[in-house]
Amino acid sequence: MLAPPAASGLATLLAEALAVGAAWTCWRRSRSMRGLRLRRPVSLGEVASCAREGAPLGALDAAETGDMAGAITGGRRAGLRGAAAPV
Repeated sequence: MLAPPAASGLATLLAEALAVGAAWTCWRRSRSMRGLRLRRPVSLGEVASCAREGAPLGALDAAETGDMAGAITGGRRAGLRGAAAPV
């Protein structure tokens, strides 16, 4: 029996939150990451530049996530039924 879409979304959210928590813990505790934790002033222009550079990748990631969610909940993944199966 397949889980309802809401439960699948909740499980995905929980898994992502756990992954972010594990990465943050590693970043805070690892000695090799000490150089990345230095305090320094951050300018608004620098943040805007990073946002502009990362926006295309973020948009593609969001589109892919939505596409996969629709494919999984609709049962239309071509790999499950063969590449030549009608959609």
